[in-house]
Amino acid sequence: MVKNKERKGLGGWLAIVGLGVVGGPIQLAYSVLPMYYDIFTDGTWEDVTTEGSASYNSIWGPFLIFELTFNVVFMLFGCYLIYLYFTKHHLLELQLKAEEKS
Repeated sequence: MVKNKERKGLGGWLAIVGLGVVGGPIQLAYSVLPMYYDIFTDGTWEDVTTEGSASYNSIWGPFLIFELTFNVVFMLFGCYLIYLYFTKHHLLELQLKAEEKS
C-alpha cells in the first residue's frame, strides 16, 4: 500500500473537474436568479398568489418559495464545494482509487 503522497496541484484531469465545480454555481445563478427577479418584480407573484385572479392556484406560493429556497441552498453548497476543491480539503477526496491500490 502506498503511503499518503503529498498533493502537488490541481492540474491535469482535475482541472476539468474544477471547471465543473466552479461553473455549476455560476451557471445556476446566471439562469435562475433573473427568472426569480422577473417573477417578483413584474407582478407575476401577485397574479399567481392572489385569490380570484385568473392564474391563481393555492400551490403556486409554497412551490415558488420552496424552489427559490432549494436553488439558493444549492448555490451555497456549490460555493462550499469550490472552497473544498481549492483548499484540497480531505472531505473532498479527489485521488484516484488506482493510486490507493498501487
